[in-house]
Amino acid sequence: MPEPHVSGNPLKNIVGGGSIGLRAHLQAIIEPAGIFGTFTVRFENNGSPTRVLPKQVPWILPKPIAATRFKSSMSDYLSIVDDADLQKDNPQWKSSEWIGRQHTFNDVPHFVAVEAARALEIPIEFKSSLPRDTLTPSDSFASSTLPPWDPDIDTAAVDFLVGFDATHPSFNPSSPCDIPLLPLAIIRQLRNTHGQAWLDGKKSIRDARIPDHTMQEREDKETEESQWRDRTVEFLSLMTGWAGRVDCGLQDLTFEHLAEMLGENELTDTILDALMKDLERRLKASNGDCSAVVVAEIFLPSCIAAGAARTPGHFGYPVIRSYNYLLSPTNSSARILAFPVHSPPNHWMACHVDITEARIRFGDGFRESPPKMLSKELAEWLQVATEMAHPVITNDLPCGEQHDVVNCGIIAVNAIAHSILGDVLWQSGDARTHRFPAFCTIADMILTHPSLALGWI
Repeated sequence: MPEPHVSGNPLKNIVGGGSIGLRAHLQAIIEPAGIFGTFTVRFENNGSPTRVLPKQVPWILPKPIAATRFKSSMSDYLSIVDDADLQKDNPQWKSSEWIGRQHTFNDVPHFVAVEAARALEIPIEFKSSLPRDTLTPSDSFASSTLPPWDPDIDTAAVDFLVGFDATHPSFNPSSPCDIPLLPLAIIRQLRNTHGQAWLDGKKSIRDARIPDHTMQEREDKETEESQWRDRTVEFLSLMTGWAGRVDCGLQDLTFEHLAEMLGENELTDTILDALMKDLERRLKASNGDCSAVVVAEIFLPSCIAAGAARTPGHFGYPVIRSYNYLLSPTNSSARILAFPVHSPPNHWMACHVDITEARIRFGDGFRESPPKMLSKELAEWLQVATEMAHPVITNDLPCGEQHDVVNCGIIAVNAIAHSILGDVLWQSGDARTHRFPAFCTIADMILTHPSLALGWI
């Protein structure tokens, strides 16, 4: 069966965001050595050396201190833009007076330089996916997922197929891994022309990596490709997709997410739900008093943080009401409540509530402080549900130390298992090894589920 050929315009806009598409890519890998050409932004890192990944690609965790230069043959204008400039409103700035005027500016006032620097700010959601400041180069290489890199284009040659484009970006990257790294020579090339390009109204970076003849080949293969797609859809419609739901009482868990446990991927909430179900199963099978411990689903803290306990019309209120019953002193003997907590955008921590001692303990692999909003809402809800008044809130729940950005979910569940079942705490040196037993645990739950009792196993 022939494979389909690449579709679309061979000149692909690869970088998105803001008034110009450099903000997600150019900042992330810009070389921290001086100021080159018409416009550049140089990020300092609190005086510490720039961390360098393999292939000598600088990876900057930017601090908002920028030097901007607009340069022409007649004058050289330098402006320093600091964090305060970027956080303030800029009432003097009027885009229509500067952008797209088809004019080469000899120099620009400071308020224009501020907007130029603002155009290159990395979005908050993108910034959260960058490696942490505390990682050494070796730790970053070992524990972080690196952007794709093509050594064949890692040369000092200037590539004139890469340049600025007036069209909007074709997509907005959400992490560095969405964008192939450009060689430093091309970054310098872009930097040397960026100032005027920004003023000319350019909105993205155009990157061409395929030969011109593919346009003709793409046209020739259109009919064949369409037929291939139709055959493929028909064929796959007869198969059970591995991306489908596992079912077996594991809610929305898919085989695709389960398979990600064997790699170095961030874990979904459905994986944590499955691990918490296994923890609940083990608790019931133990010799202890399982009625004293309530292992909550991960949806509970989200409902609490959203204020569902105070809003009967909230979609999460039925969840709150069910746990009100489970924890009510008149209905149960529950003394412990435990659950993992999601900390936006991509982090998990453990929470352990001792109702008898009026104590709420959080455990986090990065040793972060307890989430303020959740802590407040949780304390107010517990006072109503369990009559527990004025709890002590700490972040001292024993928890394995995290040295990566993908295993926080397993670490949070492990901290809960340690607190109620005495499991050995997670060891960061065995991170990859620990993921496999977790995978096997969920696989065993699937294979031994009653719905499969008469199956092919």
